[in-house]
Amino acid sequence: MEEIDLKAIKQNYQYIRSLTNKEVIGVVKSDGYGFGMIEVCKALQDANLQMVAVNEIDEAITIKQNQFIFDVLVMNPIEVNDYHKLYAHNGIVYTISSINEALNLNNYCNLKEIRVHLHIDTGMNRFGIRTLDEYLQVLGIILNNEKFKCIRISIKKDNNKLEKRNIIENLLK
Repeated sequence: MEEIDLKAIKQNYQYIRSLTNKEVIGVVKSDGYGFGMIEVCKALQDANLQMVAVNEIDEAITIKQNQFIFDVLVMNPIEVNDYHKLYAHNGIVYTISSINEALNLNNYCNLKEIRVHLHIDTGMNRFGIRTLDEYLQVLGIILNNEKFKCIRISIKKDNNKLEKRNIIENLLK
């Protein structure tokens, strides 16, 4: 059975943070890559991490039920019938990676603020907003709904798609 050095996780986070002076998101999806999501989260909270990322909304709820104070970013799309789970706990951040997700969430989002993260795909073709036009449409939806709060925009970088990446990065400046 594999083991993980939780002290090393804390040290690695603190080292990366000291080098970059940027916030770091600890990815703990899939039960902490099989090492135990809750145990890894404890180590990251001890290191004063501000946000972790998971694949599924139910993973986010499990983390919040265990009284972690940092934010939890849900990276995968959520089914419309699971949107109510976004309101289950404070500190859950939803990733919008398409115009359809933005529209669906916009139609649902009326109870309280929902914090969102925009995922831009610049060539990996997995998840993410793929065109400048789609980005502008999604941004328009977010800006026109006072319940949305965009906290992050991530751009997946693919060196083969430099032109597309440069267009989006210049737009975000």
